Amino acid sequence: MVARTLILAVSLVHLAHGVWHLQPDSGDHMEVLWTGKKCRRVRVSTTGMNDLGIPVTGEECQQNCLASPTCEYAIYRFEGCTAFSSCVGETEIEPEGVTYVKVHGDGSTAAATTTAAATTTAAATTT
Repeated sequence: MVARTLILAVSLVHLAHGVWHLQPDSGDHMEVLWTGKKCRRVRVSTTGMNDLGIPVTGEECQQNCLASPTCEYAIYRFEGCTAFSSCVGETEIEPEGVTYVKVHGDGSTAAATTTAAATTTAAATTT
């Protein structure tokens, strides 16, 4: 009889309101995109303001975004965390506000895509 061991890389992620979620470790992680700024034009990817939790810490905000398949950006301010699927441009917010971007296991981010789209749109409107 051969004994086999299955090693599964998983992360235990705390979602809002005391819910925990076990998810495969995809290599995705969050990075700070801006401090003191948020997206100017955004598309809410889930249910609205503070959909990733309130009150939460900055770390919980990042983990909750990682656990959401539609979250590419998370804005953390006033202990609340909101998920976004896209972000174009930036605008000032209170100094302690932070915008995070999801970095996928292959190193790609939605930020590269939306920046390219914004540049293309701006070039098209000026010509």
